[in-house]
Amino acid sequence: MFKKFLLILITLVVFGFLYLIINQYLSDLNKQKIIRNRLEFNIESLKVLPDIVILKNDTNDTIEFNSGFNEIKKNKSKRSFWELLKK
Repeated sequence: MFKKFLLILITLVVFGFLYLIINQYLSDLNKQKIIRNRLEFNIESLKVLPDIVILKNDTNDTIEFNSGFNEIKKNKSKRSFWELLKK
C-alpha cells in the first residue's frame, strides 16, 4: 500500500514539474523576453559592426598538396603478416 502511494506521489511530482516547465516555456511573457533579447543583440551588433577591422588574406598558396602519386616507388617489396612475425 505504501509503495503504491509513493509511486503515485512520485508520478504526480514528475508530471507537475513537467507541466510547470512547459507552461513557463510557452508563456507569452517568455516569448516577449526572447524577442526583446534578440532585438537588443541585433542593435548592439550593428553598433559594433563598423568598428570591425577586415584583415588582408595572406594565406594564398601556403599549403602544397602532396599526394605522393607523382613519385613512382621502385622499391615495392612483397610483405606478409606472418613473415613479419617470424622476424
